Amino acid sequence: MESSVDRVTKPEKRENPFINLAFNLVIPIFILEKAAHHLGENGPLKALLIAISFPVIYGIYDRISRKKTNLLSIFGLISVVVTGGLAVLQADGIWFAISEASLPLLLGLGVMASAFTKKPFVSALILNDSVMDLEKLNHHVQTNNKEADFKGLLKKSTLLFSVSFFISAILNFFLARHIFVPLATDLTEEARAQAINGQLAELRYYSIFVIMLPMFAFTALVLWHLFTGLRKSTGLKMEDLMRT
Repeated sequence: MESSVDRVTKPEKRENPFINLAFNLVIPIFILEKAAHHLGENGPLKALLIAISFPVIYGIYDRISRKKTNLLSIFGLISVVVTGGLAVLQADGIWFAISEASLPLLLGLGVMASAFTKKPFVSALILNDSVMDLEKLNHHVQTNNKEADFKGLLKKSTLLFSVSFFISAILNFFLARHIFVPLATDLTEEARAQAINGQLAELRYYSIFVIMLPMFAFTALVLWHLFTGLRKSTGLKMEDLMRT
């Protein structure tokens, strides 16, 4: 009989979340905000290119060391490249708002679409054999003839999780509209570029909270919904499924 849960036979190498955040968000923000005036001519452009390099370097390193694509590096790179490109072009604030909303919106649609596939996003995100006894889970699901309920639970949890991305998209849009206000017309081109880089750094900083807060809240909600459903399907408590 086909297993309800794809089993992971080899535990993944653990990633340091602080290094991840530093390379993908904190360091690029600091460079965009502080480095331009130290880099001489075309300082804002140089700062942008240096800021972009950090998520690229970390993504390549993570791919080589863990044999896994780092989603936060991809997210950080795309976000910095798009908004940074708009900064170089000195685009109007509405375009920054659209770009900031587009990525979480697309991610949310991708997560939502995965709910209708054989492997919903929540299954890949949470059901990890290094922290959860998937063999025990699968055994109890099959023994209790709850496979249909289990698949439905993963689908509903994935749809619920996708909502966090849509909320982030809305918040990002209005945050960008608030930050990217029109600049004074008498600014020099370099001063204008520096001011836009400052706005971009401010956006990156506040985006951490705009994205993380709904993600944490909805992850907690998804976990509660998932483990409540698992208890009904297997008769096991959360501590019975978690590896010690």
